[in-house]
Amino acid sequence: MLKPFTVAALVIFTSAALCLAQEPLPNNSTQVTPVARATLKLEVNYNPAMPRAFIDIRGLEAKPAWIWFTRFVRIPGWRLPQGALPIRAVRLEPQFNGETTEVTVTLLRGQRSVTEQEELVGKVRVDAGEHRILNELEAFGIEPFDVVVTDIASLMPSQPLFDMRVSAVEVVGVKTENVPLPAYRIKFKNLTTKSILALKFDTADGESALFQGEEGRPLIEPGGVHEHYIPVVRAVQRGAEIVPGSADVNTIIISSAVFGDGTVEGDVRMACAFESMSLGRTLWLKRAIPIFDQQIEVSDASVDPSATNFKERVLTLNREALLTDKRRPSTVSPSCQRPSSSAEMAFQSERQILLRELDQIISTRPVPPVNFKSWLQAKRDRYAAWLSRLEMRGQ
Repeated sequence: MLKPFTVAALVIFTSAALCLAQEPLPNNSTQVTPVARATLKLEVNYNPAMPRAFIDIRGLEAKPAWIWFTRFVRIPGWRLPQGALPIRAVRLEPQFNGETTEVTVTLLRGQRSVTEQEELVGKVRVDAGEHRILNELEAFGIEPFDVVVTDIASLMPSQPLFDMRVSAVEVVGVKTENVPLPAYRIKFKNLTTKSILALKFDTADGESALFQGEEGRPLIEPGGVHEHYIPVVRAVQRGAEIVPGSADVNTIIISSAVFGDGTVEGDVRMACAFESMSLGRTLWLKRAIPIFDQQIEVSDASVDPSATNFKERVLTLNREALLTDKRRPSTVSPSCQRPSSSAEMAFQSERQILLRELDQIISTRPVPPVNFKSWLQAKRDRYAAWLSRLEMRGQ
């Protein structure tokens, strides 16, 4: 049954054209952010045949949001250099530095997945109201994107409809907001006596995401409540302007739930995908923890040259040496592909997250400086705890 709710808030993965990742802002944040910065967003025109995309621009006090595009326009006749990995996506990460917005532009390359390799194209500065043509993309056979930093007001989204295809959860709270972008903040309650590891979310017009607990933790404990930040932004015409808005009607579908005991309610395909992702993360953690241990033994507090050396070791990691049983069947359903078939994307994704953290440590020189050995130890301990949680579930 479809249920209307009055709605507020923001995080999305859109299915083919782009992928947007924005982490929820703290519910009770005491930080005061200037209103001018809080309303800034990056508008991206990446393909004349596709709607423009929007992403919020955060300050240095928050982890930046990012967005990637797969349906960009390739320059006719351009050939990939011999030996280079195919370009799968263009990734943009804007951040306000107190004076202007710096947009980091990277390419995501891979033969079998989108996250095998990330290559920096450059960092560009864009002032409020300024259009910037990303001509740097031409060198990679990609028609330049047109980006602009805007503070134009976003439209408030309409009341959502919910199509609940599982009985494991109910919606117990919904709010709407339009700063910086149209979004919902939705509270889900677990009605079962089992922990929920993941929920599959879709909208009727094709946006899709898999809500998951962090680092192997449950998404919702038995009887617990989880709040998720879901943007529903799209470019809409308002008079002569194109502004961030949303669909006239947003139907949110919850199609399946994966439980801590390995069972699933609803669409089993999501559980198959979650099993593969969990395997890929397990493989990553088992490969990564030993090199953390080795680096901790030889590092001190200084970043140079330890961080650069450690990055080189991370770049050499691959899953093949550990994935010995490629024919192991799925434990979820006979209809699932073998878990190993899609595990590499999760493995490569976790590697890219670590490489991005290392690049930040190496290049930004934050104040106060990072104690590299302490960072290594803290990260290693988090990895070990994460692996323990996955192994307890038999992943």
